Amino acid sequence: MGHSDIASYLAIGENWLRVPEVLRFNLHGRLRPGVCAKDVVLRIAQLYGEDAAPYLGVEFAGPLIDEMQIDERLVLCNMVIDFGAKTGYIQPDEITARFMAHRAPERKWTAETTDSDADCGRIVDLDVSDIEPLVAVPHDLSDVRCAKDLSEVRIDEAIFGTCTGGRIEDFRIAASMLEGKKLAPNTRMLVNPGSREVYLQAIREGLIDIMVRAGATIGVPGCGPCSGCHQGMLAPAENAITNASRNFKGRFGSPEANAYVASSATVVASAIAGRIASPTDLITQ
Repeated sequence: MGHSDIASYLAIGENWLRVPEVLRFNLHGRLRPGVCAKDVVLRIAQLYGEDAAPYLGVEFAGPLIDEMQIDERLVLCNMVIDFGAKTGYIQPDEITARFMAHRAPERKWTAETTDSDADCGRIVDLDVSDIEPLVAVPHDLSDVRCAKDLSEVRIDEAIFGTCTGGRIEDFRIAASMLEGKKLAPNTRMLVNPGSREVYLQAIREGLIDIMVRAGATIGVPGCGPCSGCHQGMLAPAENAITNASRNFKGRFGSPEANAYVASSATVVASAIAGRIASPTDLITQ
């Protein structure tokens, strides 16, 4: 909840929330190598702006969702807040059921689904096949460019992890790209696992070892410099690329620094190159 919402609770003990109308994005096609769920969200922000879904509930559906695992689905739902939505969701299916059976086998739950297309205020069909690795440039999440067109941008710090980029799949992507490689000489990489559970699993799988050998610094699980916490604060005129959700001025330290938002794969490719780089070549090698 925002500051004003919390202040209402503190002042009068209650709050009011309107039941939002639903905007559904039907995602069609297949993602190119090196393209992730974060790129899909950035494409939506690029097409429809930061106010794409003011006070709406955003539902993601379509053939792409049917194949997408929970970690990537969570990125989609997490990021809708950053183009104005009140909530984001994906209707439960067999992938959801398997996730719940693994995480909480004792928990009983009932699937709540949308009745029909008539429940949606608007339906948007989006073909993801032509999406390239994308980057939101400072200081606007809807100002989105192709990673390959930003190769002149120096990267001082790669900020990896947190709520939208700190899950185990993100670490697997990072380790697969960093194995046998080193960070660029003048680029540092700060890593904050999304949870203690992710941190422990990444250790068990040897992913942390690969990242540390490449030159990364591992921080505490949870939020890191993206919320103004822990090490990794940017100095004036520094450039950072992050798989966190926002690039607002001053969010990562100095208001004179610059933050670029991208997928986990693009963040790692940029950390290796020392400048913004598309992950496509590293992914396909």
